[in-house]
Amino acid sequence: MKNAGRQAGRQAGVSGQSSSPIARAIAELETERRNLQSRLGKVDDAIASLRALFHLPAPTEPKPKSEPRASTPAPRSSSNGGDTVAAIRAALSHGPLSPGALAKAVGLDRPVLRIQLRALERDGVVVSTGTTVSRRVALASAAAKEGL
Repeated sequence: MKNAGRQAGRQAGVSGQSSSPIARAIAELETERRNLQSRLGKVDDAIASLRALFHLPAPTEPKPKSEPRASTPAPRSSSNGGDTVAAIRAALSHGPLSPGALAKAVGLDRPVLRIQLRALERDGVVVSTGTTVSRRVALASAAAKEGL
């Protein structure tokens, strides 16, 4: 990095630019960028050589990172076309249920039900109480008063 700084300082002085600390820092960073690009090209060549040598497939393009999703409402229908939220509310209208019992009553897998419940909890429709072993899901008081 010191050599890059000296080179940058000489380049700044030779080209007639100001030798201010900012100008030197910019020149140093530009030099470092060129050095890194050169190294990156060498690394890419080495990777390509190793892939060819060991008959490995070409790299796949990495998936672009998606932006964080905004709060999305819960999916409202299950795979069989029925209204999942109505089925959950109907099952819970008789009282609190464990997640497993609710999943059976609604006909969903527990992970799918958990996604639904998370959204319904966020919307204030249901509440979950207890720990892992004693967890119960119930309609929130306002939702229970509304009825089906």
